[in-house]
Order: sequence, then C-alpha cells, then structure tokens
Amino acid sequence: MEAGFQKYLIQFQEWTKSYCAPVFYRDDLNQLRNGSMTFVDTGQEVLGITARHVADSIVNFCDGGAGHGCQVGGLN
Repeated sequence: MEAGFQKYLIQFQEWTKSYCAPVFYRDDLNQLRNGSMTFVDTGQEVLGITARHVADSIVNFCDGGAGHGCQVGGLN
C-alpha cells in the first residue's frame, strides 16, 4: 500500500472515531442493550446515524416509561 494513502487512511480512521459514540438502553426484561451511533454535522444540524435494528430497538424500548431511557455516550 502506498505510504501517502496509508497515512490518509489512518487520519480518516481517527476522524471517524471522534464522531462515534456507544448507545445504551434496557429492554423489557431490564437487560442492558447497546449499539453505536455516528454523528454527521450537515452545517444546519447534527444527525445521529445507526443501524436499523438499533434504531428500531431504541424506538421500541425507549418510550419514556420508568427505566426506559436511552443513553448516548456520556449524555442522558
């Protein structure tokens, strides 16, 4: 692999890591579930992008009921 391209890949990898965060939530059996989310700044808003099965689970289990919250990274 060309040295310049390898340097680019390493920089790109570091950049992408800075825009990713873990996502935690609990299911109906109170088991801790997790996934990951990548953030994209469009210039007008920040979008959180994740896999469909993670998004579906968050919608299903994070309904605002007691113990049904969602934590993204270190934020509640």
